[in-house]
Amino acid sequence: MPSTSVGYVLMGLKLESWSDAGGLISAAAMLVAVIAALVAVWQLREMNRARRLEALSRVFELLSSDEARNDRALLYSTVDSAEGKISDEQAGAAERVCVSFDKIGSWVQLGLVPEFDLLRHHSEVIERSWLAAAKYTRSHQAAFGGERGLSFKWLAQRATTYRTKFNPHSSIHLRAERPKAVK
Repeated sequence: MPSTSVGYVLMGLKLESWSDAGGLISAAAMLVAVIAALVAVWQLREMNRARRLEALSRVFELLSSDEARNDRALLYSTVDSAEGKISDEQAGAAERVCVSFDKIGSWVQLGLVPEFDLLRHHSEVIERSWLAAAKYTRSHQAAFGGERGLSFKWLAQRATTYRTKFNPHSSIHLRAERPKAVK
């Protein structure tokens, strides 16, 4: 028995009923929704990447500022000071260095700053600063209590792990040799 239904043509496709047309439209809507979801996921990933890179850039600016460099130089000079006797200026520099690296360590632990990229550029500075600041941090904890510098200590340990993995023959010294001026 021949079919008595009349077929419909939608965008060049012959459809036998409205339910066929509805199914096709539903499939197209689902495809559009999947594409929109993929675009949204991609945008979220890019926003997260941009946020992390902005945070890393901020950390690089913080570590390379003249004030931070001067504070680290002053902190390194405390190693040469008589045991336990440092000037107020050296203590202030040590405090600022500790707070800065503790803050940076916290940002890395929270995933706000990419650890690998930070350590690739600043692992030696982090380690050297911790070597100089550890004594100050311990004496501050003994005098005032608290858990000062835990994120800094964690970051220094990560920096040591990074250095020994990627540059196993290097070592960190507090008094880095500066290049001699060419005459």
